[in-house]
Amino acid sequence: MSQNNTFDSGQPLHVRLYGRTGCHLCQDAAQLLNTLHADYDFWVERVNIDEDPIIKEKLNDHIPVVTINGLNRVQDPVTDEKLRRAFKKALAVEDKDKEQETAVEASA
Repeated sequence: MSQNNTFDSGQPLHVRLYGRTGCHLCQDAAQLLNTLHADYDFWVERVNIDEDPIIKEKLNDHIPVVTINGLNRVQDPVTDEKLRRAFKKALAVEDKDKEQETAVEASA
């Protein structure tokens, strides 16, 4: 059963996939992300670490790396289970933030 989880704001999650051209593990991670579109609303920004020396220095030995909304980092090995946990955490953070906003508005 598909849930199509999004933030309460209706915005899709922002997923970054850090990798490089020719990386088979990065391709595998991209394919896993494609399968998750049935359950989560998100868009993927692919970042080639070879195009940025600072990112390359930090992530060269760790690709592929996936982040969701800048948090919830998943790195090699990227698995379906790890990605689903990261998506659930990202959605839980948004739900918690939304609850806090509602509480502040109610007390105002």
